[in-house]
Amino acid sequence: MDLDLAFWIIEHLSLCEPLQPLSERHRFRLKEDIPGLQEEFNSVLPATVQFACKSWCLLVCRVVGADPRIISALDRLVRRWLPHWIAAMGIMGEVDDACQGLHQVEQWMVRIQASSLKMLM
Repeated sequence: MDLDLAFWIIEHLSLCEPLQPLSERHRFRLKEDIPGLQEEFNSVLPATVQFACKSWCLLVCRVVGADPRIISALDRLVRRWLPHWIAAMGIMGEVDDACQGLHQVEQWMVRIQASSLKMLM
């Protein structure tokens, strides 16, 4: 169950991609200086995607073992959607949680790699 949910939520991060024009239009400006930013953000990113942005790290870290689908989904996330996710987290005021979440995912990856190596021995 944790695996399917983690995979599903990572795939929903692809829906952050429509933030690119918003990010480009408001580059180098403080969010407080952009009138209507929150409304525009909410119209581009539905509540379910905002939830996915806030929750994916926690759900990935609950997965036991290294499933190739999760590793592939994480690779896609890093290569395609990470900048959009970071922009979304910034607009939501969740940059600290984003940094902490990435650190937790990194620790999770180290743990699953170590456990995979132990199984080979």
